[in-house]
Amino acid sequence: MTNEIMNMQSLSLASRFTLASILATFAAVMLPIASAEAQAPVFISPQRVELFDNRRSEVLTVTNRTENTASYELGLEDYSMSEQGVTVKVESLDYSARRLVRFSPRRFTLEPGQTQTIRVLGRRSGQLTDGTYRTHLVFRETANDEDLGGDGSGSGNMSFGIGFRFNIAIPVVVSVGDSEGAVFLEEAEVIPEGVAVKFKREGNSDAVARVSVRWEKPNGKSEDIVSDMVIRIYRERDWIERVLKTAWPGGEPPKEGKLIITLSPESRSKTDVLDELIAPLS
Repeated sequence: MTNEIMNMQSLSLASRFTLASILATFAAVMLPIASAEAQAPVFISPQRVELFDNRRSEVLTVTNRTENTASYELGLEDYSMSEQGVTVKVESLDYSARRLVRFSPRRFTLEPGQTQTIRVLGRRSGQLTDGTYRTHLVFRETANDEDLGGDGSGSGNMSFGIGFRFNIAIPVVVSVGDSEGAVFLEEAEVIPEGVAVKFKREGNSDAVARVSVRWEKPNGKSEDIVSDMVIRIYRERDWIERVLKTAWPGGEPPKEGKLIITLSPESRSKTDVLDELIAPLS
């Protein structure tokens, strides 16, 4: 998983009578972050905005990759990270960047294949301590007339139209002064589903790294169990626990050899080892 884009999907069910229409919209359902890019009806680039003292603006490109016209409204929302590494919406956040970020336009409509640019600006604040501050820019798809369904015949028959509306959130991070974050391996346990790992964060910034797991067999050969999974820890969280899920060779965890967990930089061009841990095998 190489991005943090979040995809929230709303199901709208509309029924129309001769003189009235009713639009029922179910609550948004958070989809797994890893599947967001594949399922999103629009493509957003870049999928993470980072603003610095010497670079206070970024331009996003939004492309409608469906065959339908879509309208969007934009807003800022804060998301925090749980101990399991899951992002959840919160009303307040200690390191929120909501008051530091401006964007334009706030709403737009895209024809099929059409592209819109969004300009994101960071405001200067001399009262903040050094470190990273974060919010999320949310794209909310709004209802078009055709979402209401109906045959328009005035026959008095009830008709139904079912459609999906998507809300897509991307992180916006503002770095103030000197900021630095690092991820370390705290402990690990082999379980039937994979490897349960506790990651520790240090510094005044979000921290990110890639984690890999390999099994060194008693015969001297090795096998990759988990390859290049991105682990990101938000600044408000000192540690998280994640299960690195895998299909074990032979259907169960190995009992011999060594299971080695390795942290490396987020960039694949860097091969440094940031931390390493051997998980005990029973």
